[in-house]
Amino acid sequence: MGALGLPVFANFSGGISHVLGPTGGYILAFPVAALIAGIFYEKSLPWRFLGTIIGLAVIYLLGWLRLGLFFGDFGKAFAVGVVPFILLDIVKAAVAVAIAQAIRRRAGHSL
Repeated sequence: MGALGLPVFANFSGGISHVLGPTGGYILAFPVAALIAGIFYEKSLPWRFLGTIIGLAVIYLLGWLRLGLFFGDFGKAFAVGVVPFILLDIVKAAVAVAIAQAIRRRAGHSL
C-alpha cells in the first residue's frame, strides 16, 4: 500500500521511493520477519521470544545492508541504522510477546 502511494510510512508519507530508497531494506524485511515470528508462535513462550528476536535480526540485517549501500559505508550505516534501536526494540519485542501470550490465554488457547 505504501509503495502505491498511501501514506503508511513515517510522517504519513508513501510512494515507491521509500521502498527503493535507503530505508527500503527495513520495509522489505518486515514481511520476512513476520513470517519467522509466526513460525515460532505455535511453540512455547521462550521460542516465541526467540522467533521475535530472529525477526528483528532479519529486519536489522536487510535494513543495514541497504542503508550501507546508500551510504557507501557499512560501519556508519550500522551506527545510525541499527545501534540506536537495539535496546528499545528488544524491550518492545518482550512486550509484544507478553501481550500475545495474554491474548492467547484469554482466547482459551493452550500455552
